[in-house]
Amino acid sequence: MTNEQASPAPNAGAADLLQLGVAVRQARLARAMSQEALADRAGIHVTYLSGVERGKRNPTFSILVRIAAGLAIAPSCLVLLAEKYKGPSDE
Repeated sequence: MTNEQASPAPNAGAADLLQLGVAVRQARLARAMSQEALADRAGIHVTYLSGVERGKRNPTFSILVRIAAGLAIAPSCLVLLAEKYKGPSDE
């Protein structure tokens, strides 16, 4: 048996966070919700949500789950939507 250590996972890059933010914003706008309404439903501060949408915040998984619940979608839908916004230079 070898003593292998797992490599640490890379941090989310700015492009990844921006893609996630675009996904959150598009899902929110598709539901005709304000940032204030979504933040209230997710139980987070509106300035934090704004930071997520602008790609300035790196939300934890539990925050992502709360945002998704506020949007009435699965967290995986947000991730898939973020992948959709991945540009050719981001690959």
